[in-house]
Amino acid sequence: MTSGTLQARWRTGPGARHTAAGGGGLKEVLTSRVFLTAVLPTAPWVFGAATVALAALPVLVPLGGYTPVGTGLVAATTLGTGILVQPFAQRLARRSPAAPFRTGMAAATVGILVAALTVATGSLILLFTTSVVLGSAYGLLLVSGLRLVESLAHPEDIATAIAVFYALTYVGFAFPVLVQALSSLWSPVPVLITGSAFAVAAMTMTFLAWPLRRTHRTRP
Repeated sequence: MTSGTLQARWRTGPGARHTAAGGGGLKEVLTSRVFLTAVLPTAPWVFGAATVALAALPVLVPLGGYTPVGTGLVAATTLGTGILVQPFAQRLARRSPAAPFRTGMAAATVGILVAALTVATGSLILLFTTSVVLGSAYGLLLVSGLRLVESLAHPEDIATAIAVFYALTYVGFAFPVLVQALSSLWSPVPVLITGSAFAVAAMTMTFLAWPLRRTHRTRP
């Protein structure tokens, strides 16, 4: 994950800091409506989307004697897509702060549903398709979260605010563990479909942060 996060951090800095001077203190940032309804519910999906693709699916989809190679290719596809999509995420964010959040969560939702289909069919083509879609979600949500957090905070609070954001993203590392644990009790297909419902819920929360008529605004 390191190259993708560093890429996003480097790309995010100049574009987001210009609004930081008018930002709020750390407590104000973390209790703001836009943080609670956009950043908080979507941040876990940054690494949640990526790790479901690169950690859970290679276990749930039979790769035969090609497991090491297949797992490596899935990881490279997921993380590579996450890096490649970041310029697109930047362009979306310049148009509307809501756009990359909603696009990212839409990609996460579709990706989890395609993951369920992948597990049901065992299709290697769908496996790599899922890696691309979930990798896109990873890149979009990473950039959008970093940009927004930086734009909300005072310069002296940016580092701490970003640390909080990353702490929330790390929750996503538990996603493949949960998928595999629950799959031992139920079929992985309904488990993944249920996961997509949580992704839809997170995307829906962003409409509380930015009602449709106000999606051009960053602050609540």
